[in-house]
Amino acid sequence: MSTEKVLITGASSDIGRALVRRLLERSETATVLAHWHRSSEKLAALKEDFGDRLSLVQADFSQAASVTRMTEEIAREYGTPTSIVHLPALRLTHERFTKFQWERFEEDMAVQVRSAIIVLKAFLPKMTKLPRALTNWPVNR
Repeated sequence: MSTEKVLITGASSDIGRALVRRLLERSETATVLAHWHRSSEKLAALKEDFGDRLSLVQADFSQAASVTRMTEEIAREYGTPTSIVHLPALRLTHERFTKFQWERFEEDMAVQVRSAIIVLKAFLPKMTKLPRALTNWPVNR
């Protein structure tokens, strides 16, 4: 029996925690690798409920080196995920456009976009070789 191994980045968010719970409740063979940044406390109750089926991985997605270290740790400790759900984001702030902060925008892009590219670059080539990978994906010609 093949085990589903899902990497959820931003798993300590409300949506992330709800997804972790739903995946682990619906499948007895699934394993979730849950990424957190500042505090793993929000995931502690889920860890108690699901034990070894939930593994916590830490990284600061505003720092490319931290994301790379996380992907290397995941590959070494858990192998290649079968699925990835990418949910990280900075806390939402409401500002007038006249107070737009370019640095904040760049940090948000790093957290949401650059981190996704680093994670996908690390795992997609291996994921395409997994038995469940789509081999006959339609291509526009």
